[in-house]
Amino acid sequence: MKSILRPILLSLILVLAAVQAHSRDYPHFGNNNIGCDSCHFVYGTQPSLLPPWTEHTPQDIDDTPYNMLCWSCHNEIEAPYVRTHSSLQIDNGYGDWTIECRKCHDPHTQFQLRTYGSAGFLYQGTVSNVDATSLKENGATWTVNQYKGFVVVPNKTDVRFNYKIVSNTIDTLTIQGPVDLSRVAAGNSFAIVYGKLIESTLATPNSGSKAVKF
Repeated sequence: MKSILRPILLSLILVLAAVQAHSRDYPHFGNNNIGCDSCHFVYGTQPSLLPPWTEHTPQDIDDTPYNMLCWSCHNEIEAPYVRTHSSLQIDNGYGDWTIECRKCHDPHTQFQLRTYGSAGFLYQGTVSNVDATSLKENGATWTVNQYKGFVVVPNKTDVRFNYKIVSNTIDTLTIQGPVDLSRVAAGNSFAIVYGKLIESTLATPNSGSKAVKF
């Protein structure tokens, strides 16, 4: 029995360690009912444990398994549809080329936030009031919907908890919650960031790796 349990326990530990290694920020997180198994098939044989249905005969250079996975949700119904950057979408003056979604956008993490911290904040303030779907800063002078679609970190000391801003008034953010109220309270410092899951470093086709900072 022990000889059977040991490899099972070891496998469980490794799986849990892998989950912890890839934190999930907005929008690919629990509030949107998205978990690891939304994109990964634990018994799969595809690279990165992609679901079996991503293995297919490509129709063109953009039609890769990774892009297909992105488009399964980014279909203008569940999430916005966005074309890739490629010679098919722009021009082939430099030959045929394509850049997958994942080369610019990390599906797990808001790397602009986690890499650059306060240097990447578009706005910082102090929480006056907060509930499950809103955050208010007394004295703020925002333009209406100035930060619509951006991401708010209600407590700068815990960037793991970040949420989409649905709209804003002159001093109140409406948030796609529910906000974890055990992680934020009046008096905490909050920040607004660009979001979009942009990588902090991009590998360009001809110029090597380039740092990216918004």
